[in-house]
Amino acid sequence: MRYRLIISLLLLMVFLSGCNDKEKNREKYNDSIKQVIELENAKLEDLNEENIKRKEIGIIVYSNGNLIELMYHEGNTEINSIYEKSNDTYSLLPYDIETKRKIDQAGEANYIENLGKK
Repeated sequence: MRYRLIISLLLLMVFLSGCNDKEKNREKYNDSIKQVIELENAKLEDLNEENIKRKEIGIIVYSNGNLIELMYHEGNTEINSIYEKSNDTYSLLPYDIETKRKIDQAGEANYIENLGKK
């Protein structure tokens, strides 16, 4: 009985520390993500398309915020927009082989939001 209690407490601590890291990363990248969403919405307005909302899109942050990928659907089309940080601003990269290579070289994502199991 005592053994189960100790194991349960350890698992709870691991789970809670994992949640805490996600919240820290959310705060760390929050301003960058907001900036990229604003840029994407400006692009969509120019195309007379509906704006996106953060809770409705997938977000992946790579290279400590230097690359941010947005994923969402527009009708039946999946849209992937990748922004790269230069100085303090982000610019949209073309979705081509070179950009995909940058994502591959960036390695594992630092932060993921609204993707995976829900």
